[in-house]
Amino acid sequence: MRRTLTGRLLTAYALTVVALLAILAVVLDRTLSAEFLGNLTASIEDQARAVRASLPEESDSLQAGVRALGRELHQRITVIRTDGVVIGESDLPDVSSIENHSDRPEFQAALDGRIGVASRISETVGRPFRYVALPPQDDRVVRVGLPLSIVEERLGGIRLVVVAGTAIAALVGVGAVWLVARGLTRPLRRMTAEVARVSRGDLEAHVTPDETEELALLAATVNDMASELGARIEQARRERAELDQVLSAMEEGVLLVNAEGEVRYANPSLEQMLGTVPETLRTLNPPALRALVEECSTSGRPGQRDLETGVPVRVLQSAALPLGRSEGVLLVLRDVTASRRVEAMRRDFVADASHELKTPAASIQAAAETMESALRDDP
Repeated sequence: MRRTLTGRLLTAYALTVVALLAILAVVLDRTLSAEFLGNLTASIEDQARAVRASLPEESDSLQAGVRALGRELHQRITVIRTDGVVIGESDLPDVSSIENHSDRPEFQAALDGRIGVASRISETVGRPFRYVALPPQDDRVVRVGLPLSIVEERLGGIRLVVVAGTAIAALVGVGAVWLVARGLTRPLRRMTAEVARVSRGDLEAHVTPDETEELALLAATVNDMASELGARIEQARRERAELDQVLSAMEEGVLLVNAEGEVRYANPSLEQMLGTVPETLRTLNPPALRALVEECSTSGRPGQRDLETGVPVRVLQSAALPLGRSEGVLLVLRDVTASRRVEAMRRDFVADASHELKTPAASIQAAAETMESALRDDP
């Protein structure tokens, strides 16, 4: 089935709207994600500063204080000396077994006097973290880590909001596009209905012009076409009526057979000659006429044939004229019974008159010859 204009417009606009919203959603997701990570990093940085201010200065109580702050803040806190040695770790009870952290990127950034930020899987505890390390103070670098699972969970919430909002916007956009498409195609559907009425022969159908300039021009064109079509149909009807009158008044029988063997026209004279009007070539009788039409249709050349039919016997003079292989054959019948009878009577009269006049003419000729020869001897 062919697609409707509404469907095509809806598909095109819907794809456009969905594509734009998808691009917007991706941009918005990245923007919000970057904004969220920036705010989260700033929040971790503030917490790291608060942790650094809350840590005891004594080395003996440092590990206990780090673990206490870690449990309270639900974050991983690591205190690293500037040589990379870990002297405090909230997730482990003993720091003696922890490897040197001098190669950690956030630690190196902190040593350079910057805020070190990194996201990776911890080699110490085997879980992913978002790390923020502060520049060294009192020969110590304080690093705070937030599990990436929490970060991803919060990002997932943001993405869910973005996706839900995009889906709702897409549905609303597609609905709006559908309403617009329906509004645009409504005049076309109305015009199509009026044109269908014209095609069914209702020449009184009139297409109401739309406010849109293009549709108003189309409506005017359709109305002009309907008026012109009505005038031509009326003219064709008059010509057809005149032709029917002429053919009905003819003494000759006329039969039109199309290329499919269907009878398209037959005048009253033909019905009188044959007694009935055949519906198809197969029902045309007598068979000699059917053979004449088939021969003319096959050869493409005119043909003539005289035949006798009916009781009393009537003599029909038939002529078949091809109208083209795709148009059919025209058969014309003429009843020549009376003319043939007159011709026969004329021949009989001439023969009888000749016979009846032959004897007295011979006697007169003999008498005349006798007189002619006797005059020479008897003046």
